Amino acid sequence: MTDEEKKELHAMLPRIPKKFEEWVEKQFDWRRTQFYTRKDGKVIIECCHCGKKTVVDAENFDAEKVHMRCPHCKQVGSFASKKNRKNSIGKDIDVWYGQKLKNGGYVLRFFRPTLMAVPDKEQPYEVFSLTERMRYWFPVGMKKKLIKEFYHPWGWDAGTWNGTYCFSTMGLSDNRPSHGFVYPDTYKNMKGTVMEYSLSEEIGHDSRFCYYLTIGDWQQAYIENKWFEALYKMGLKQIIHEKIYYGLHGMRLNGRAKKPWDYLGIEKRRLKDLIATPDIEKTGALRIYRLERKFGNLEGLTNTLISYHLSETSLSYIRNHTTFRKFVNYIEKQNRNGAVGEWLDYMRMKEELGYDMTDSIIVFPKNLKDAHNKAVIERNQVEADKRKKEAEERFKAIAVRFKGADSVYHYESGAFLIRPAKSASEIVEEGRMLHHCVGGDDYLEKHAKKKTIILFLRTVKEPDTPFITVEVKPNGEIEQWYGIHDSKPEEKKIDRWLGKYVKALDPEQLRREAKRKIKTAS
Repeated sequence: MTDEEKKELHAMLPRIPKKFEEWVEKQFDWRRTQFYTRKDGKVIIECCHCGKKTVVDAENFDAEKVHMRCPHCKQVGSFASKKNRKNSIGKDIDVWYGQKLKNGGYVLRFFRPTLMAVPDKEQPYEVFSLTERMRYWFPVGMKKKLIKEFYHPWGWDAGTWNGTYCFSTMGLSDNRPSHGFVYPDTYKNMKGTVMEYSLSEEIGHDSRFCYYLTIGDWQQAYIENKWFEALYKMGLKQIIHEKIYYGLHGMRLNGRAKKPWDYLGIEKRRLKDLIATPDIEKTGALRIYRLERKFGNLEGLTNTLISYHLSETSLSYIRNHTTFRKFVNYIEKQNRNGAVGEWLDYMRMKEELGYDMTDSIIVFPKNLKDAHNKAVIERNQVEADKRKKEAEERFKAIAVRFKGADSVYHYESGAFLIRPAKSASEIVEEGRMLHHCVGGDDYLEKHAKKKTIILFLRTVKEPDTPFITVEVKPNGEIEQWYGIHDSKPEEKKIDRWLGKYVKALDPEQLRREAKRKIKTAS
């Protein structure tokens, strides 16, 4: 938006009528504050609205009581102790107000008014402020149909309005505008504007549909999508909700369409079926009907495929690898929940591993569960081998370092032995087998650069089976040690053994090993 357009917008902004301010302040009824002080078996209650005091017996006073009506001004407020209180108590609400612009334009304004209860020593009082935070402009005769502006209360642009998303206003979930209160004249002011047929009032009273939507969300969605009014009237509320919040999970709708079925990308005959489908199944049904229009006949399996709750991407994937009839027959033979997702996961893993995906034995294994588990193991092994190869290339110094380091750090006593890692891939495998982070680049790099050394503590009976990984500083001090899943098996016993091991290390050998230069082939 140019500076000229911004000036033009601000010039047409209607003033805020006095009756609006009065109406907003009235919405704080039942939200006021009453300070109380205990003294000599009595409780002095001071109403922040009228400033008058009420004295009651302490025995009859319940500070946990949610609300109390002031006997003087009849306003209702919650209790707050005044004892030693210096700070005010602020309460805010959310308010929406729509106003007409010239040429049929419209602006929706979001306010977050605040009522401050000030615990003045002489007499408490209230301070009301009407703070505007956001504007949705729907101008007529300008390039953009929608312009959003945010008020910036802090920072270098404090006190200004611009289109930059304002974190202090909207960034936190707790700070996000709520349904709040809609000023009644808002709906009247829509007549003769671009929002006249937006159904804003109907949707505002449709609690199920607008559970998450504010009037601002809806009017923005309405102005950006001409078909939402028709979809709502047809009962396709779930489709609108999924489109606004989740982009219909990747399904693209035809905004240039002239008929609702073309907009949805389905056959004309399927529109009634979609409307009749329960809300919880509408999105899944839409996917299938769209695929039906794209690929033609679904072999009479439309309802079955709808029940599988597949995404459009998954449906296309199935269609590219087999027929829907074969797929459904295979899934039904598995006769258990989760078979659809398991098959898709299995197929993608097999494809990644380079298998022939035209082979029916590969596509439809006799035992899907076993085939899936084997594919997981194979894929993990491939990924592990790739990771180990990459680590070997990057950290060649670890293998070169082993011979000299082994003469210094190798030690056996009783049931255990300890030795340095032979290579980078061995450290990676150690981390994979014990499910901890030693195989990460940080540890590999520290070992290669002699900042620390990674040692393997194992039993004498099973010297090749990972048990405990130990990180030692160049001076021989133990940095840390862990077993599988970052556990500490036989902790006291291992600590004693490691203490004995540290004492057995030769300080002079440690110094020489730390200074020894390592040459690796380029």
